Amino acid sequence: TALARVDVNEQRLAADLHRNYAVVSEAVQTVLRRERYEQPYEAVKALTRTGDAHEIGDEHMEAFVDGLEGVGDDVKAELKAVTPMTFLGTLPDDEERLAEMGLLDAVCAANAAAATAAAADS
Repeated sequence: TALARVDVNEQRLAADLHRNYAVVSEAVQTVLRRERYEQPYEAVKALTRTGDAHEIGDEHMEAFVDGLEGVGDDVKAELKAVTPMTFLGTLPDDEERLAEMGLLDAVCAANAAAATAAAADS
């Protein structure tokens, strides 16, 4: 297929993900809904619609999570573990489809490169 011929720039992808925590905003909102947090959409919207949404880095997300009132430390830890580098936003059977398209290895490699970049920045 045509997608199998696509070359992925893993370093660029990792760097873009590291600066773009807005891509996990739906996951954060879902956890807040599960915890019955009041107005989770509005809380996440305030984070993602402030300034340039493409520049929401890990420090922004960490400050947002730390500022959530009434949310337990265990939930805050769960939210901090959701990163663009670790969250695919896919269902388990999507792995099979990604593999069929020849993209699973590239996605996994990009996640590994992103994790390495994140660790280097720490």
